[in-house]
Amino acid sequence: MIMEDFMEILRAHLSRYPEMRPEDCIKLLYQHHFGPGHAIGDEQQALQALQEECRNLPDSEEELFMPIGHWLVRMDLRQAMKQYTPEQINRWSVQTAANCRGSMAEFMQDLKELKKNITQLPVLFDQEAFDVYFAYYRSRGYPIPRHSKQYRDLYHPHYRVLRVNIWNLD
Repeated sequence: MIMEDFMEILRAHLSRYPEMRPEDCIKLLYQHHFGPGHAIGDEQQALQALQEECRNLPDSEEELFMPIGHWLVRMDLRQAMKQYTPEQINRWSVQTAANCRGSMAEFMQDLKELKKNITQLPVLFDQEAFDVYFAYYRSRGYPIPRHSKQYRDLYHPHYRVLRVNIWNLD
C-alpha cells in the first residue's frame, strides 16, 4: 500500500520535526509525489538560488538524507556542502526534476487519505486544525505547498529533493 508507506515516512518526519503543521505534512506528501519539479525552472537560475542559499547556512545537526518515498530524499544542504559543490547538487536536482512525473489524481487521492487518517499520527494539532488548513489549501486550487512559518523558524530547512543515489551516478 503506497499510502501506508507514506504514513511511515511521515511518522519518521514527525519524530524528527514534532512541530510540523498541516501544511508541512501536505508539503511532504506533495514532494513525495512530484519531487523537486516545482523548484526547478531555469537550471542557471536554480544554481544561482542554490549558491545564494548556501552562502549563510546556519549550523545543523541534520542527517545528510531524509527519505520521502518514491525513491526520493531530502538532502540537507548544510551537510551536503561538506562533501559536494553547489554545481553537483544543482545538477542532481535538475536531473531528478526531469525524471519525476507525479500524478495529480494520485496526489489528490493520498491527500484525502491523509485527511482521514491524520489523527492516527503523532501530530500536535487536531483534526479541526487540519480541516481548516485543508479547506484553505483546496480553496486556493492545491498550489505548491510551503513550509509553515513555525517549521521554518524552528527547523531552518535548507535542502534539495533528489533521487536516491543520483550522486553516485556522476
